[in-house]
Amino acid sequence: MKDGQKAGKEAPTLTLSCKGGDDGGRGVGTVKMKDDDKLAIDWAGPEGGYGGSVESFRRVGG
Repeated sequence: MKDGQKAGKEAPTLTLSCKGGDDGGRGVGTVKMKDDDKLAIDWAGPEGGYGGSVESFRRVGG
């Protein structure tokens, strides 16, 4: 995890590496909070592509 900014806002990046070498387009992503209870990771996708998946996570329970 590294600190960073995107469009003037805080946007830390998350970097993963897979033992087999294929990261499935999820090697580097920008981490964002949406509202107070949602986390989103905007994955960069494959090199030379148009971007990758966006995964979101929401807190459930208390």
